[in-house]
Amino acid sequence: MFYCVSPRCLCTLVSFICVSGVSAIDVYTPAELFAENGTTATLSCSFKSREVISSLASVVWSFLPEGETGIFYYSGGKQFPGSVPQFKSRVEWAGDMNKKDVSIRVLQMQFKDNGTFSCDVKNPPDISRQMSFTKVRVVMKGERHHRKHPATYICNFGPLRLILRIYMNMTFKLFYYYCCY
Repeated sequence: MFYCVSPRCLCTLVSFICVSGVSAIDVYTPAELFAENGTTATLSCSFKSREVISSLASVVWSFLPEGETGIFYYSGGKQFPGSVPQFKSRVEWAGDMNKKDVSIRVLQMQFKDNGTFSCDVKNPPDISRQMSFTKVRVVMKGERHHRKHPATYICNFGPLRLILRIYMNMTFKLFYYYCCY
C-alpha cells in the first residue's frame, strides 16, 4: 500500500528528524564598539546554552574586512592564534567559558582594525543559531566620537527580539518585537 505525502509534510518530517536532539546556542555581542588608536579594546561576547559546558565547547572570532578571516580560536581550554598577520600577537583570551563569557582583547588597536568582528560559539550538541557581530570603529586617541545615532544592543530570545537604545544623554529606551523568520 502506498501513501501520497505532500512536499510540505515531507519537509517538516525531514526537518524534525535532522534537528531532533540538537538545541541552539544564542550568542550576544554589542552592535558597535569605539576604540581609541593604540589602546586595548575588549570585544565582548557571551552566550546562552541549554547544555553543560563541555570540553568540546569552542569559539571562533573572525574579522570581516572583505570576507571572513579567523583571528582567534579557543577550544579545549587552549588558545590558538588566527592566521591574519594584522592581529598576530595582539589578540588574547579575556573570557571564562564556564561563565559563558567568550570575550577577547585586541591590543594596540590600529586604524586598519576598523571593520566587523564576528563571534561564533559551539557547545556540542548545541549549535549556534547564528553568529553575532560587532562593528568596531577605531578613532584618534583622545578624540571623542560623536554619535549621530544611539548605541544599540540587540538580544534575540527565540522569536522575541529585544532592542536597547542608549542615547547621548544616557536615557535608555527598550523596544521589543517579534521576529519574522
